[in-house]
Amino acid sequence: MGAKIKDNCIVSTCPDCEGALSNFEFQSGSVIRNEIHTYENTRFERILYLLARCGGCGRGGLAVIHDNGMVRNGILAGCGVRRDKPAWSRE
Repeated sequence: MGAKIKDNCIVSTCPDCEGALSNFEFQSGSVIRNEIHTYENTRFERILYLLARCGGCGRGGLAVIHDNGMVRNGILAGCGVRRDKPAWSRE
């Protein structure tokens, strides 16, 4: 199962919880990019980058959501909880 938005969190597997299905709860800390754009053939007004935390072990994650002002009606483009690829590199 892929990651999905549910209520006020992201439901996804957590690598630190041995692949168990976990709720990644939104935390304080976000970036909002207001830009009219198209993602998966749908028009959106902004992109949100939200910090999230696994409810089981506390592992951090980054959710990327395309929406029109309401997260619950948005599309989750990615949930950065992967261990094998860093979010960015200093090189």
